[in-house]
Amino acid sequence: MRDQSHAAELALKAKELYDCKATRFSELEHREKLDADCIELQSQLLAVEKQLLSRKLNLFTYGLEETKENLEFELSDVLSRIGADKSSTGVATAASAGVASIGALQLAGDVSGCSL
Repeated sequence: MRDQSHAAELALKAKELYDCKATRFSELEHREKLDADCIELQSQLLAVEKQLLSRKLNLFTYGLEETKENLEFELSDVLSRIGADKSSTGVATAASAGVASIGALQLAGDVSGCSL
């Protein structure tokens, strides 16, 4: 009887050990799947961040181009109002004498009374 009781106890312990190992294996498989999902999501996030950065850069570049065009238009308008022509060498000339330097742009003519 004692041997039967001991055998039954050993069988129960063996089943518990088997169940524990099966549960552990299942948990490890689940963990591996979660790790793979996490890596995939991180990869997708990186791709989205790259797209966002690219779009921000495009918007910034577009803004710079628009600003450049506006400044060129304003410069042409100012040069027209003061009667100067913008030449290809970066020098604007007027009919009268006298030269004033404004930044890298030189204006020839009387610009003392000009309001920009």
